[in-house]
Amino acid sequence: MRDSRIPLFAGLVVLLLAGLAVALTLFNGDTRDNSPRVALDDSPFDNSNNPDPETLPRPNRNRFSNEDTTNPKPDENYPKPVAKPVVKLKVKTTVSGLAVNYADDPAENITLTLLSEDDGEISGPTTVTDADGLFLFDLELNEGDQYFVACLQEDKAITATGAFTISKDKPVEGLKIQIFDPARVYGIVLNGDTNEPLEGVNIKLEGRQDDRASRLGRLLGRVQLIVSGSDGRFEVESIAPGKYLVRSEKSGWMAHPFNPLTRAMQEVELAEFANLELLPFILVQSGMIEGKVLRKSDKSPIAGATVDLGTVLGGSYDVAVTDDEGKFRFDTVPPGMGGNNGPGADVGGVAVRATAPGYAIASKDLRIRSGQTRTVDLLMDDGCSITGIVSNLEGAPISGARVYYNDNDFLRGGELVAGIALPERTVSTTTDESGRYTLGGLPAGDVTVTASAESFANKDEKRSLTPGTPTEVNFTLEPAGSIAGVVTNERGEPVEGVPIAVFDASGPQQLSFIMKSFFGEELPDRGESTMFPASIRTDAEGRYEVVGLKPSNYVLLANSRDFEKYVSPELEVKPGSVTEHNFSLAVGGTIFGRVYDADGQPESGVPVTCASLMGNDSVRVRTAYTDRSGNYELTGLAPGTYNVVRNTGDFTKLILPNAANQVNVKAGERVEFDIYSQKPGTARIYGRVTLDGQPYAEENLVLLGGGFSGFAANTTKTDASGNYEFRSVTLGTYQIAQSGGRMPSLVRKRVRVDREGDIEINVDFVTVKITGRVELEGGGIPEGGVSVIASPVSPNGADSGNDDENVNDLEMMVFREVQMKKEDGTFEITGLSPGFYRLTARSKKNGMVTRPYLNLRASVNGIVLSLPLDPAKLHGVVKGLDEAENNTPFGLIAAMTIEDENGAPIALGGFDNGVNLTDTKEFTVQNLSEGTFTVTLSLTGYTPITYKNVKLTAGQTTDLTFTFASSGNAKVKLLNEDISVESAFELQYDIVNSKGETFKKRFTFLDFFDQSGNSSQNTDDNSFVIKDLPPETYTITLTLPGFNQAVETFTVVAGETVDVAVQFDKE
Repeated sequence: MRDSRIPLFAGLVVLLLAGLAVALTLFNGDTRDNSPRVALDDSPFDNSNNPDPETLPRPNRNRFSNEDTTNPKPDENYPKPVAKPVVKLKVKTTVSGLAVNYADDPAENITLTLLSEDDGEISGPTTVTDADGLFLFDLELNEGDQYFVACLQEDKAITATGAFTISKDKPVEGLKIQIFDPARVYGIVLNGDTNEPLEGVNIKLEGRQDDRASRLGRLLGRVQLIVSGSDGRFEVESIAPGKYLVRSEKSGWMAHPFNPLTRAMQEVELAEFANLELLPFILVQSGMIEGKVLRKSDKSPIAGATVDLGTVLGGSYDVAVTDDEGKFRFDTVPPGMGGNNGPGADVGGVAVRATAPGYAIASKDLRIRSGQTRTVDLLMDDGCSITGIVSNLEGAPISGARVYYNDNDFLRGGELVAGIALPERTVSTTTDESGRYTLGGLPAGDVTVTASAESFANKDEKRSLTPGTPTEVNFTLEPAGSIAGVVTNERGEPVEGVPIAVFDASGPQQLSFIMKSFFGEELPDRGESTMFPASIRTDAEGRYEVVGLKPSNYVLLANSRDFEKYVSPELEVKPGSVTEHNFSLAVGGTIFGRVYDADGQPESGVPVTCASLMGNDSVRVRTAYTDRSGNYELTGLAPGTYNVVRNTGDFTKLILPNAANQVNVKAGERVEFDIYSQKPGTARIYGRVTLDGQPYAEENLVLLGGGFSGFAANTTKTDASGNYEFRSVTLGTYQIAQSGGRMPSLVRKRVRVDREGDIEINVDFVTVKITGRVELEGGGIPEGGVSVIASPVSPNGADSGNDDENVNDLEMMVFREVQMKKEDGTFEITGLSPGFYRLTARSKKNGMVTRPYLNLRASVNGIVLSLPLDPAKLHGVVKGLDEAENNTPFGLIAAMTIEDENGAPIALGGFDNGVNLTDTKEFTVQNLSEGTFTVTLSLTGYTPITYKNVKLTAGQTTDLTFTFASSGNAKVKLLNEDISVESAFELQYDIVNSKGETFKKRFTFLDFFDQSGNSSQNTDDNSFVIKDLPPETYTITLTLPGFNQAVETFTVVAGETVDVAVQFDKE
């Protein structure tokens, strides 16, 4: 594709999955400055809905304000003060109150203990409640000390009153303590790298926003220290009913907050008598980062610099101060999402930022593996500072306004979003009573600084800064607009607690994609989303308000796991005005089922993820966990086709289509889908792989192919001996190929899966190569970049050794691309299996040349490709798509196929077989070769437009117009009970229209990611679907060895699927 915003297959992997860590957080807002909160029972800036601070980086201090932030070391020779002993006065007093049970009835004969708030003792004076539940302590206590009353009785839950202070001549009266029968939780802690039990892990309970739960959790830990044993197991008893966060903590170990495969925390709600098995805690070793902070000009150390370990979004996981040698070290660094060497190990990342008075902020982003130590040196330039005044439109100063600098593109995009709770900026300050500020730590050159204040729209100012040159920047803020309304369900009832966010509709396509895809998504065991923590939620009456908005058009999002995600039309916001927007949430679809292990037993604690990644302007990803019976439930799903997998960390399984994993969901319906280690009716392929006779060890493989079931893909990794297995493989013909990065490698072996069960296939990869050079016609080396591309073709005549060497449509899409050496024009293409190939050279300046056929049974050397001096061009105008919706997360994308006179498609390299029609319905394909070709433009849901005998001439542009019309589908159902569409490998068909013209639809990447599901087969009714037929009357002729031809006539209507019943008669 010729649009850098559309990385397609590879880019989707990066954006979606690395995006489950760093790229997902593009364009987020600042909590204090640009992410207003909802008004519940208090002010519009009530913080009650902020996420748990322990799940997010801690906010930084304001190190560049106009306040003195120096911290001189004390004189070591100065005499240290000696603390005077504290003398406490004991007073005679009474402590009394009432104990009640869960139903608020008096609790008789309960032993209560009086404990000090300030020490860790778990014993103290006791008393027993009477028949009315009353209790009394009559004793001497320290005046001014704090105490509380607790129930530590073995057969009851541990509960307590709030703390109270002892005063002379003032008894403590009217206390109330609730007594509960105890709940219990138990579980196991595992090493995420080895899956072995992890010993010595502390288990703690606390509340997310519930002070009572936090207090009881601390008391529980005071009474009983809970640590995992040598078998990794633990249990926590005597728990009072309530909602708790259960944490696992071990020095040097942690979990990645975005990764469903690691877990250090989970949220549970317990009732009396509950006996709950928790999901396994899965921890990986943290990484370590060490380094120096140095002056950039002479590499001298900077002592006393503050170094923050955080994310690209700001904030800090940890803070260090450099020593006299400029050194710093972090011993607990979040590793990549996949732990040490597991899937996803390279996904995720941290930022290391250094700040020091007089210097500009310095930072580096990096990823670290579990247990790895990385060295990072930060080089600091002389910094710049600005001063100024923040005022309103009338010129009155604004006190308490925030002035800050966004030090990367991720944070700069945050100015376009409201509703995301994130830490404040590293480089920031606050205006004084006169509206004045001083902001330091800024780099030299062009910078953008932002000012924001409550009830005002934030504003950017750009300046070019020079060290040592004072710069004044004044801000005038205008009143902010807001969006407010009420959220209801389909019955008109208010919905409480729905996360709300808005983003600026004028922002880039990536902003829309990321917000629509990931806002409000959360891992259910962790409660609040740690990726996009929501700062705005609807109140008990369904009301919400988003304030602090600049004048613009906005898109509002509402996302709850109980309802289908809501995306508003564009909403106009004006200065100082309120835009009202009320809406209803629709009940989403649900996928539910059970997960089974290799022995057919249900598995608990398994993450199950569903994803719908193409055919929309956003991706849809949701994760749930199986309960103790192996059951899972994914709710709030929009209509569509989802890949549903047991999440093992191999994120490609969410992207690559596989009929065995696909589930179609309609609006509001429940669909059952069980997940098996080996799905019934499918095959398990296993064996050993060698490469040129040596074990292909610890390497990735891809299985690609299919049959009438549609094209499918799967991935796996060989072990140290080269052994592999692919599970739940539907019947069909496949390639087992080396994983080649953005697409499968051309080192491959074709296999046929014609029965269910275990099939052993040993693979010996043999590789060949092509070498040669590229030159210009008439001599000389081409200037600029030249891609040399090898793509597979079917053998010609006598070259064919067997039928399996014929190449299907899918295999023709795969190619190997290298760059010509600019110095001498030579090239070398390695990593090819013996076979037959087309060789193409395509220049950025001089056009394209193709050698259509090479017999590559063995390596071939000395190939010469001569490029024409002038390229041919193809210009297209597209009509009929004015109402077409985006069919990918990157916009409206069509697939272009250029075939030679033999009907073989030409690989253009990169992603140039895709045409971006999002913003314009015209396109130009540069640098094509001379010749006569067949050109087809395809779009899912429309009739492909084909031009035959298109002549391309060097130095000229050929114009074509593609007028699209809606297409229909034909569903072919085999009525024979003894013929299965899964295993009828020899089944073939031809389709001709009423004019006698043959219909043939070339397979494209859009079919591979068809929004309606690439699985055209339905095993339940023994059928398969032929898609994108032009409205017409057709005759289909089907042939199958051992049977007479079957001929049926049918008519296709645009936008509909016609049923075609076929009955074969035996010969």
